[in-house]
Formats: sequence, structure tokens, C-alpha cells
Amino acid sequence: MTAFFEDWCCRVAEIAIPLLVSLAKTFRRFRSCMMNAWSYPISNGKIEGINNKIGAMQCLHYGLRDFNFLSLRILTLHRAKHSFCG
Repeated sequence: MTAFFEDWCCRVAEIAIPLLVSLAKTFRRFRSCMMNAWSYPISNGKIEGINNKIGAMQCLHYGLRDFNFLSLRILTLHRAKHSFCG
């Protein structure tokens, strides 16, 4: 993957399209991070999904005084299974 990456950056430099040259410079600057992301496919997608659900729940409960109910809903969020009807 590293050889392909370097080859692509060199070809972009030869083409000399300013936007692509800038992109190649940015890629070279963050090369080690990009290679690590490619080698170790770890995602924080589940946590982001939970945060999104909590934010949506907070919007639904806006103005209600019962914080205990909201906190119980958040604590049982990981057990909730929703299915679509029809």
C-alpha cells in the first residue's frame, strides 16, 4: 500500500494540477496516520451512534423535569432493539 501511495503522489506532482498537488502534500504529511488507519481497521462508529441516540433523546425530553427517567432511558439504550413493521 505504501508503494502505491508514493507512486500516486509522484504522478500527481507530474500532472501539476494545483488542487491535486495540495491534496498530495496533505496526504504525505499524514501518511503514517493514514497507513495506520488502513492497517488497523478500528472504528468508533458504535460510540458515535450511541452519542447520536443520546442527543436525539435529549431533544425529545427537552423541557421535561424528570431527569431520572431520561437517565434510565440512556442506561438501557444498549439493550433496546428496534424493528420496523411492515
